[in-house]
Amino acid sequence: MIYKIEKLYRIFILKLCIVFILSCKSNSINEISQIQSFPYKSYHLDDSGDILNTEIFSSDFQDSKDCAECHPNHYEEWNMSSHAHSSSSIFFQKRLADAVHEHEQSIERFCDQCHDPISVISEKDENNSLIHSGVTCDVCHTMTRKSSTTIALPHQIVTSQLFLNPGEGIKYGPLNSPNQNNYHESQFNPIYKQSESCLPCHDLKHEDLETEITFTEWSRIPGMSMSGAFPCQQCHMPEKEDGTHEHHFAGVDLSYELPPKEEPLYNKVLELLETAAQISFKSNIEEIADSIAWSNYINIPVRIESLNGHHLPSGTSFNRECWVSIEVRDSDANGELIYKNGILESTIELLNYYEKDLVLFTSFLITEEGDTTQDVLKASQIINHSLPGLNIKYTDYRFKINNQIKSLWIKAKLNFRPIKPFIFDELPLLKQNIPIYTIDEIEKTIHIIN
Repeated sequence: MIYKIEKLYRIFILKLCIVFILSCKSNSINEISQIQSFPYKSYHLDDSGDILNTEIFSSDFQDSKDCAECHPNHYEEWNMSSHAHSSSSIFFQKRLADAVHEHEQSIERFCDQCHDPISVISEKDENNSLIHSGVTCDVCHTMTRKSSTTIALPHQIVTSQLFLNPGEGIKYGPLNSPNQNNYHESQFNPIYKQSESCLPCHDLKHEDLETEITFTEWSRIPGMSMSGAFPCQQCHMPEKEDGTHEHHFAGVDLSYELPPKEEPLYNKVLELLETAAQISFKSNIEEIADSIAWSNYINIPVRIESLNGHHLPSGTSFNRECWVSIEVRDSDANGELIYKNGILESTIELLNYYEKDLVLFTSFLITEEGDTTQDVLKASQIINHSLPGLNIKYTDYRFKINNQIKSLWIKAKLNFRPIKPFIFDELPLLKQNIPIYTIDEIEKTIHIIN
């Protein structure tokens, strides 16, 4: 009965999406026409990522500190974010150095196309500190048109394309009727309400290999791409009481340079993850009963439901891992442990991927030689075990009990670790700060009837 109700609910949601898609169709045509009328400055790069010609100068971009005078809250939120530290974090600098060592110096421009875009697309002025200031306010708020997925090609270092109009005194954003001021002109642009505004940086393919495809994952959910329903901004830039949007851009990463709970964004990341999925003691038919008949072997069903608009984990899913841990104890015998799975003793203990019945969501990049790698450019295939958005995974745990047990206490948790500990083996000061978040947890006591 429960299964039928859930099925009917999903059919209702699908029909609702179809109605929404049809109602948005005419608005989309108008928005496309409006977007195509916005100007942008062009640039052209050679295959090594060096500038052939550009209409963009680093001096066209304003320092984000300039924005703080009128937008102090937005600036402070941005300043905490990964966008602000995308080119300066210890982790990024270490990975960049490794990439240069493994490939060649020009590979720096491959990484910088997203982590330090001003340095890639603008005429150089090394005296201008903005060249190495990450994803600044102006990088986003001078964007005028949609970009597409970044596709890494063997013969071309930089393939992303940005459509920006910096240096013209115009800032673009999502407000239909922005307040005008004497500092800059403000214009509404529909792309700021659309997931496409997160391109090209949040969708990366290595030729045909789908390595970091958060936008693509979202777009493949039925109705999402056509209707624009539940855009990235809804979760990652939620609307505040005053009608503006948060600029923390909370994802799952921290700087790892501080203990987790001292990190400015720790609570924001936790809040986000707590909405990502839920678990329950259910099979695909029914929930486990409060009392069950004794049997030599007991099965505990667990249901993991994604509430995400993309995979879990997403982005660099090969760096991240999400898994279920479960423990079962005899509730009448001083809590004697009967069964456990996926339990770690510390936040940096490695998961045993070979543990029987381990429910794990992650991915693995594989080289042509069949080895695992964290280097996208060395990968020839990806084994993706992440949980697709709005999907459900069912599993069960089977263990033996004796006929003296009268009741069982069961606790299950859905855990998330944003970085696999071995990645920080050469950065021990960061490694000790890796958190394990609890997305959801449940517990239950089951009475055994002899």
